[in-house]
Amino acid sequence: MFGILQEFKEYTEKEDINIGGDGSGVSIAPIYATYQELENTFNEIGAIVKKLKENQPGGERKLHNFCVIATPPKN
Repeated sequence: MFGILQEFKEYTEKEDINIGGDGSGVSIAPIYATYQELENTFNEIGAIVKKLKENQPGGERKLHNFCVIATPPKN
């Protein structure tokens, strides 16, 4: 996790970036969900990502790291 955050930090420190146009970004959304709802969501996201993992490089395709993290509630 820290490696991904460091990679993003280093990217954002560059002068010639285009976050809006290169597919980069970070999104955080507080949600209320049951364990089953989270599991279903991860399965759905996994199915979408699986399709992308089958893509071959070339043309306009560039390598991206895609990371999804869910944290437990704060006590």
